[in-house]
Amino acid sequence: MNTYSKTIPLLIFLSFLSACCPLTSVHPLSNPDKATFDDRLKGTWKLQKEGDTVFLHIGKLKDNKTQVVSIEHTDSGNLVTVAASMFPTEIKGNHFMNLNAIKVEFIEPSNEIPPDEGGYYFFKYNFKDKDSFSFSMINENIVADAIKKGKLKGEIKKKPVRPNKGDIIKIEKIVCTSITDSTENLVRFFRETPVNTLFPEKDSFLFKRVK
Repeated sequence: MNTYSKTIPLLIFLSFLSACCPLTSVHPLSNPDKATFDDRLKGTWKLQKEGDTVFLHIGKLKDNKTQVVSIEHTDSGNLVTVAASMFPTEIKGNHFMNLNAIKVEFIEPSNEIPPDEGGYYFFKYNFKDKDSFSFSMINENIVADAIKKGKLKGEIKKKPVRPNKGDIIKIEKIVCTSITDSTENLVRFFRETPVNTLFPEKDSFLFKRVK
């Protein structure tokens, strides 16, 4: 397992994307060609948690997509920098981000590699006020259960893992969940599932504006 899989509880957002096997969806929650930019996100944001500091630099791309550069200052003094492209979708007054997996880039001096799977990652974001907002990660167990019950089309499979030298915990296989259903059915699922169940508050992280 790599660095991120060991530090998931400390990080949020882009920093965990090269972890073992984050949930992906073949389709986004809305049409990327009609993307809009949420001006409230523009700026520099800071997360301080358990010895690590993460800065998010968020701005607008030419096609109305949202560009995010995440810079993590680790407790050991290392920097981990990740750049990504995404766009928002609003469902029932809740705001979600569709992060394009194939446009995730780990910038030197990081030795991490981008995920090898296409598709989208989903996050919920919620503004507490104009100078603070939270990101919440999706509950993969809820999605996997919906796939098993036929409420949502998708795949659940085991993926082999080659542990790094020195890893204390040896994991040979991990469960990977991917959503293959249409955007329309995804939106229906998001509408019908209580948002606090699908994106638990316990998995949220608060960012505060720096600039």
